[in-house]
Amino acid sequence: MYWLLILQQLIPSTTHIVSKDISGVLPVELVLLIRAAIASLVFFAWMIFSRQHFNRIESKDWFKYLILGALNIPINQMLFFNAVKLTSPANLALAYALSPVFVLILSKIFQKQSYSIAVSIGIAIALIGSAIIQFEKGLTFASENFLGNLLALGSSFTWSIYTIIGQNLVKKYGAIFSTGSSVILGCLMFSIIFIFINPEYPLSDIKSIQWIELIYLGAGASVFGYGLWFLALRKIEAAKVAIFNNLQPILTTIMSLIFFSIVPTIQFIMGGVLIIAGVVLAQLKNK
Repeated sequence: MYWLLILQQLIPSTTHIVSKDISGVLPVELVLLIRAAIASLVFFAWMIFSRQHFNRIESKDWFKYLILGALNIPINQMLFFNAVKLTSPANLALAYALSPVFVLILSKIFQKQSYSIAVSIGIAIALIGSAIIQFEKGLTFASENFLGNLLALGSSFTWSIYTIIGQNLVKKYGAIFSTGSSVILGCLMFSIIFIFINPEYPLSDIKSIQWIELIYLGAGASVFGYGLWFLALRKIEAAKVAIFNNLQPILTTIMSLIFFSIVPTIQFIMGGVLIIAGVVLAQLKNK
């Protein structure tokens, strides 16, 4: 069943590539709205088919779902698309590889969880790797690459907050329902924001290949990839599934080289090795 995990990692890796391509052509706000709308429609159809409606959410949990919705679409995905427009897909993938480290740090701060020295060392190694990549093109704070990397870290960090807040809701209502609910609520929130942004790009100007990319981002990446992830969790130990996440930066780097001719720098390779090594150490020693 390990082929399933490799396929599952190919989907987010391809997502970074497709997002880079389409964000260079269409306004990122429009890309985000269409992606969120398509994903919302798919999740809503699943809710109707499975007869799991919003009325099953207890009143005390609605505020948490609203926070998740805001974190998911208007904040996380807005950071994501602006980041991938400015930096390379591989840099973005490495930023997301840091998510487990951010989750560990947030759990330490807010949930008072204790970790071994090995976990702390792993976190430190991963953060050093991130710092190396942040300045891979020199100490230029005003560069697009630096800003893109910073937005990528922000996107990864907000996803970690989303994970911490959502973990109890996932246990209570189920992973697919919780994710679908946050996507739909986040889409509704961003739709209101979009009215004021109004990038004025006619839908009729979107080409067929771009619609295919948007459908892939909305239905394929957001829904199909998520389904494969949980199918893998039913077949393989969670610890092994989590470790496979570290394939994503490697696959994305290879695809960036193929599709965008982005050759990884020595600093990128050094930082990437440190990030992956640190994350693996922290994950293994935290089990």
